Amino acid sequence: MEKIKVLVTGSRGFIGSSFVDYFSNNDKFEILKYDRFTDKKILLNHLKECDYIFNFAGVIKSNREKDFYQSNVKFVNYLVKNCIKLKNNKFSFVYISSIWAENSPNSPYGKSKKQGEELIEKLSKKYNFKFYIYRLTNIFGEKSVPNYGGVISNFCYNAVHNIPFRIDDPKKEYNFIYINNLLNSFKDLMLNNKKIGIQELPSSDKISIGELADLISNFSKGIVPQSKFEKELFNVYKYHNDNFNDVQYLKDVSIVVSSCDKYSDAWMPMFKLFSKYGEALTKCQIVLNTESKDFSYSGLNILSTGRIKNTTGYPWAKRLKFALDQVKTKYVIFLMEDYFLKRPVNCNLISKCVQYMNDNKSIGCFNFEPLCKVNNEDDKYCEFCRVPIGTPYRFNAQTALWRLDVFKNSFLDNESPWDWEYFGNMRNDYSFKDKILYALSWETPEPFFIDFYSTCKDYSGNFVSKNGIMRGKWNVEHVDELFKNNDITINYDALGVFKTPKYKYKQITKFFAKLIYNLRHSKFIEKKYNKY
Repeated sequence: MEKIKVLVTGSRGFIGSSFVDYFSNNDKFEILKYDRFTDKKILLNHLKECDYIFNFAGVIKSNREKDFYQSNVKFVNYLVKNCIKLKNNKFSFVYISSIWAENSPNSPYGKSKKQGEELIEKLSKKYNFKFYIYRLTNIFGEKSVPNYGGVISNFCYNAVHNIPFRIDDPKKEYNFIYINNLLNSFKDLMLNNKKIGIQELPSSDKISIGELADLISNFSKGIVPQSKFEKELFNVYKYHNDNFNDVQYLKDVSIVVSSCDKYSDAWMPMFKLFSKYGEALTKCQIVLNTESKDFSYSGLNILSTGRIKNTTGYPWAKRLKFALDQVKTKYVIFLMEDYFLKRPVNCNLISKCVQYMNDNKSIGCFNFEPLCKVNNEDDKYCEFCRVPIGTPYRFNAQTALWRLDVFKNSFLDNESPWDWEYFGNMRNDYSFKDKILYALSWETPEPFFIDFYSTCKDYSGNFVSKNGIMRGKWNVEHVDELFKNNDITINYDALGVFKTPKYKYKQITKFFAKLIYNLRHSKFIEKKYNKY
């Protein structure tokens, strides 16, 4: 019997990867995988021969409405049109929608899912193929990622790490569907003739948030699950306990926080949030790069460089190199003083990054901010992709795990952070051409490995300001709610409040910033700095 060829888009995501694992060992199916790292030529080959398309690819969270449309609507059109163009007349399309398409059709996410449903129905009539729609809600399972994949994965992660649960309304009830029940439904769809259109979801379990929290808390106390639903919950808890609790390699990591005495008001909120959300990183040595001031926070091992030596008047790079001299480990996580944690760090994944660097001495850095577009040159390390030599800001002051010697030797004493990010990149592309730097791609969705308010790029590569401090002043728009939720009181008047520039001013600033960047990266300047 010929196998059913199933194209799975979004094959790295929670449901997509679970689908791949579930069906890969079944003799009746051949799984064709596609994710954002896959070459489009491979995708076209898959579209030419597939019997089913399960479209799990999609954006769930974004600050830009067009990201939802691009992923949840436009990509669907791309898949169907190319199937037709490649003369695949046998395919059926399974559109993975959301209950939001029905319950919240005016929200950007719900609207895009509703548009996707309408589009697939319209295309089905035009090109005569079968389509099926699943409006999913509250799917839980082993591969659901904490702080992104729903309340059950969050509770399981918190239970494993002894983090208190945040519950707003313990009496509120939800229906939950275990991933394997959904996958059984998919199998039934492919093996039996089903009516096209919106499909009935598998049976769900209704439970209040308070009862759910109690059940998961009991697992950490050794209480044995009894019902089928409890056993499904326990599977998720056990997965988190086995896969998100391995932090053995963090013993080789220190944390360096770059600051100066002027911004000492940021230290208390920074370390209070770090103490709350830093997880196993709170046991690492922390070097706070001050000038003359000292600082401590209960429960954290903080060494202020101002306690050792007064570095007032030193250039930024020279002070930072002095701070790095105090580090005794092979690896360092670099932070700025206004990178405020807003949710728990996934220390297990950082520990894995350290393991990768131990195994491969040519890796110089894992950058935890989106830095470049996806390339297929090296797809080896989780959600990270290799940053090609010549990429702007390949060396940058964003949150990253560095090999200490690479980071320390990338500076010249008189450099500012901006000099280092501009001119230092040209020099370091030559000096460290044998070192591989990895970063998250712009296409990488949340959750990031460390989630800070910081400067990052959005999905189209544009810079988005999220710093707690902007141009020497508090960026109240981004930190005020975070501080209030964590009982942090700040006198914003001391540094002043940053005001977002008007549109015309922003455009002028952007023009001159781009002009200066191009001048700094001219071939003449490149040639001059490459000799270093």
